[in-house]
Order: sequence, then structure tokens, then C-alpha cells
Amino acid sequence: MTTDVNPQASFSTLVVRVWQEQDHAQGFRARLYLGPATGGEPLVGAASSPDGVLEWASRWLQGLVQEDVPPQRAAAG
Repeated sequence: MTTDVNPQASFSTLVVRVWQEQDHAQGFRARLYLGPATGGEPLVGAASSPDGVLEWASRWLQGLVQEDVPPQRAAAG
């Protein structure tokens, strides 16, 4: 793992908040915040299963490696 930061690089952040709703048989819930590390408004997503969270995260990561895709729009794909 490296701790060197390239000041010219683009950065993005993915935050996943997960909870269980006891009132539902399928109570898994997640809210995802995808966006730039500083400033700007994040894209907000929701999932009702662990697979849904993984789909959001996968699209976000794939979008980051595509050429000319700003980090804050990577998951909107």
C-alpha cells in the first residue's frame, strides 16, 4: 500500500451505510454516497440487498477507470 498522493490525480469517495429494518422479512437496506472526495454533491444510491451494493460499487469502480469520466459521474453510467 502506498501513501503517496499525486496532487494532479482525480479522487472519488464511496461511502456505504447499511442497516436492518426489523419490520420486513428482507430488511437489508443500504444507502450509497458516491462522489468527489472534496466539494460537490455526491450521487446517492440505494440497495435492498448485498448484491445491490456490490452492483453499485462495481459500476462506480468501472466508471472510474474509463477515460474522461469524472469521478462524481462514474456510477451514473
